Formats: sequence, C-alpha cells, structure tokens
Amino acid sequence: MSKSLLTRHLSRALFVILAIALTACRGAVEAPPTVVAEIPEATEATALESLLEPTTAPVATLEPAAKAPVTLESIDDLLAAADFQNALVQIEVALQTNSDDIDIVDLTLKKVTALQGLNRNNDALVEIDNLIATYESPEAAPLNVWLAQAALTEQVAPESLNDSWAVIAALAPDNVEYQLRSIELAEADEAYDIVVNGYQRLIALDEGNLDYQIRLGTALQNADLLEDAELVLADIVALDPENPDAWLALALNSYLLGADEKTKTEMERALELGLSEEDAALVEELLTDLED
Repeated sequence: MSKSLLTRHLSRALFVILAIALTACRGAVEAPPTVVAEIPEATEATALESLLEPTTAPVATLEPAAKAPVTLESIDDLLAAADFQNALVQIEVALQTNSDDIDIVDLTLKKVTALQGLNRNNDALVEIDNLIATYESPEAAPLNVWLAQAALTEQVAPESLNDSWAVIAALAPDNVEYQLRSIELAEADEAYDIVVNGYQRLIALDEGNLDYQIRLGTALQNADLLEDAELVLADIVALDPENPDAWLALALNSYLLGADEKTKTEMERALELGLSEEDAALVEELLTDLED
C-alpha cells in the first residue's frame, strides 16, 4: 500500500471515531423532556370567586343593641312607675338634644319631679331657679314654674317663701286664694308693700267687700302711708257709717297722724256702734292717754 492510500484510510477511521464520541457526549448532556401536568381549565366564575375570597377568616361583628327612643311618654311612664333614676337619665338625654320640639319647661319640671323622688330637693330647687333665671325677669317665667318653685322653697328654704308667693300673686291677680296666701306670708315678714298690693288686687275682684278695704287701710298704716290710709278709711265710713271696725281703723289712723280731737270723735263713734271687748279696751286706753 502506498503511503498516500494509507493516509487516506487513517483519516476516514479517525473521522468515524470522532463522530461516535460526539454522539455519545450529546446524549449525556441533553436533559430529559419536561413532563407538564395537565391542569383542568378554570371557569370564569371560579376565577372570580378565587379573587374575591379573603385570605383570612372574617372577624365576627356585633351589632349595637337597639335602644328605645326617648319620648315624653316614656319619661312619664318611668315617673309613674317611680323609676326616678332611669327617668332622670332619659330626661338628661332629651335635654341635650337641643331640638326645637323639646319643651324645656316641661322637661325641667319632670326633672324636678325625678329629683324629688330621689330625695334631692336641694338639687331640684337649683334646677328650677336656674330655669327662672333664663327669663328676662322673674315675672316672665310661667305660673306653673313658680308654683313648683314655691312648693320646693317651702321644704328647702321657707324663709324665702314670701318672695315666691309675691311673684305668684302678681302672676295670678284673679286668684283669691293666691292673694290671701301671699298676704299672710307678707304680714308675717312685715312686708307691708306686698300686703297693700294683695288687698288692692282683692278689692279689684270684689269692690263691695268692705272688709278688704278696711284691711287695705290698715296695711297702708303699717306701711307708714297714713295719708293714703285716711283716704281709704274715710271712703269706707262714708259708704257704711254704721261700721264700727271702719271707725276704729280711721280713729287709729288719726291718732298716728296726731289729730287728737278727730281721734276722740272717731273713737267715741266706734264705741257707740259696738266693738269687741279687746278693741273696746284699746280705745279706752287711748282715750285716757289723750286726756292726759
């Protein structure tokens, strides 16, 4: 074999060996095919539910307990049941609503009732006095407020009761009972200006009541309004010249004015017409004093 032919056979053999080696190498390096697991296709609704589903369990929420509405009827029911504490709570809620529909006077009086039921009379009087203070003047407050105030004052501060009834009498000039109550308290306090006002109102209601007019004359005397008292008493004896009490009141007024002779004449006339034993003794004593 020639040298060139040998060389050609060696080259072919070398090529075959190289090809076999390359194929084996490729098999060792190449990765096995990937197996993909078949996933069932999701429907549109399933996908939406998956998006909306929370990742954590929902926390339970508690609805607040429904509360009964506060009404005047519910408050009245509590007061009628003597449940004063709960009535007071409902009244406070109603007062804090600042509604135009709320009657502050009515609610305050209900509050006063509740406080009285809880034996808190001092607090009740403060509440009602504060209510009166909201008006431009005390006389501008309603009569029922003052009647409630007087009832409380009689329990808590009786020394101020005369002032309460003076306002009540002014607010109810046609009420004889209120006038007499105011006069009684004013006389005890020697508040004769109030007594005078009271009898003037009574006379306006009953002009023919001479007893009221005599008492007015006496009240004017006690108020040191002697000239006014003389005019009133002189009118009485002119209307009823046989009235011994009118002559006695006129005589006492003349005595205070220093009209001695006039006093004697009027006292003697009173004695002639007939006086009570007590009044007759007073007249005799004064006549003796005048003679001395």
